[in-house]
Amino acid sequence: MKTEVRTDAIILNKLNYGEYDRILTLITKNNGKVKVIAKSVRKQKSKLASSLDYFCQTNIGYFPNSSGEINRLVSSNLNIYFDNIISDIDRINLGFSFMKTIDKSVEGDNAEPYYDLLFNSFIYLNKCDVDITLVSNWFYCQFLKIYGHMPNLLTEKNGNKLEADVSYEFSLDGFCFYESTGQAALNKDDIKYFRLIFSLDDIDLLSKIAGSVDINRKLFPIIDAMFRNFNLV
Repeated sequence: MKTEVRTDAIILNKLNYGEYDRILTLITKNNGKVKVIAKSVRKQKSKLASSLDYFCQTNIGYFPNSSGEINRLVSSNLNIYFDNIISDIDRINLGFSFMKTIDKSVEGDNAEPYYDLLFNSFIYLNKCDVDITLVSNWFYCQFLKIYGHMPNLLTEKNGNKLEADVSYEFSLDGFCFYESTGQAALNKDDIKYFRLIFSLDDIDLLSKIAGSVDINRKLFPIIDAMFRNFNLV
């Protein structure tokens, strides 16, 4: 007899199937990335529909398919609906970018760190007073760290320790800093903040640092280029 699997989950993708069904791709807290079929969920009186939408954290129950095919969803209970995200088009687009990144890059059962990252990113993205660029920078830096692509933020390209009175630019070739006097050069405060984005789990702490908004605007093109360098978007 099959045993029902229960876990918290976030929808990454939805695909209509047949007349009333829908296939869902989810990142789960305990069981990695899974696909389930929600039978009759597109019927008007479906009890599952309200809890199976984007920008929700949902507790689901499903019967795993032993042949490795799509699992059958049997229950769904809404835990959290991130309603502030869907009231802002920029936050919606960024949220979908996060989901697309995880759906493209994550496979298998070892997905709990990515689930936690997406869940926490939605929490901060749902806070209207938190700078959206900070949330973007933090998500992509944390993703790179989990994925195993940490940049060298301690020494310059020749292996020398970064100096406080010298400005630097970031090189994608060596994934490290080099000395520069250009307009895009980073000072010691920018670099310190850059390190904190990778090390801190709490965006609220980052947002309270003096000059946070301006520094994040300055770091955004660097972090975006770093991420795209690994073809993760």
